[in-house]
Amino acid sequence: VNFMPIVDVLTNPNNPGLPMRTFGSDPKLVTDMGRAYLKGLTDGGVVGCLKHFPGLGSASIDPHFSLPHMDRSLAQLQSVDFVPYSTLINEGIVPMVMVTHILNPQLDPTLPTSLSPKVVTDLLRNQLHFNGVIISDTLWMGGISNTYSLSQAAMLAINAGTDLILGPRGLQDTVTMLTNLKQDVTSGQISMNRINASVQRILEMKLHYKIMTHDKAQQLIDNGEAVSHEGTCVGGCVALMNALGIGDRDVRKQVV
Repeated sequence: VNFMPIVDVLTNPNNPGLPMRTFGSDPKLVTDMGRAYLKGLTDGGVVGCLKHFPGLGSASIDPHFSLPHMDRSLAQLQSVDFVPYSTLINEGIVPMVMVTHILNPQLDPTLPTSLSPKVVTDLLRNQLHFNGVIISDTLWMGGISNTYSLSQAAMLAINAGTDLILGPRGLQDTVTMLTNLKQDVTSGQISMNRINASVQRILEMKLHYKIMTHDKAQQLIDNGEAVSHEGTCVGGCVALMNALGIGDRDVRKQVV
């Protein structure tokens, strides 16, 4: 996986983090360049990822350090920031989208975009019809970690509809996060169906890109279901880690 291309449409020339990383201020040019970049990744056997939804082009603060506040209407976003996403999603060539950390009261007055069901599910999934894998921007960025703990942010991101969490630094943070997610499922704050839906999308992506065989995918699904009754969230989380090729079933011993 390569978390590229960046398809932010630059509308603020004083943006602190993007001017040298974007394809420019023209939505069509950004879309065309993003398409070419994504095709190059796909042709090379690499899974690409559009970012940073819903668009960092107008930001005046870098979310690595603090949470950007924007006040852009849905109409403004649809005519500029969403153009690369809606176009390429409609073309069926987008495997992953990364949702970043912005507070836009016209989208959600209380939650950052990366933690908001109104943005992740209602907007990206339902309005833009994206059926691929959604990943959060890094949760240890100041835009999130200044306000939320890793476990709080992970729970909110998952409930918002996020499939993959980008954020734990090292094994201990990962184990702590998984342990807390297990408790969230046990307490009913996260449903097991929510976890399983993400596992399914990730497996489907790996099958589509021939990263995994159908037999291996079915084995992971069967094993995840087998432990989900006794391990609650752990079954789904471990299946998810195995689906990504970043874990093994010994992780389960650390979090049960």
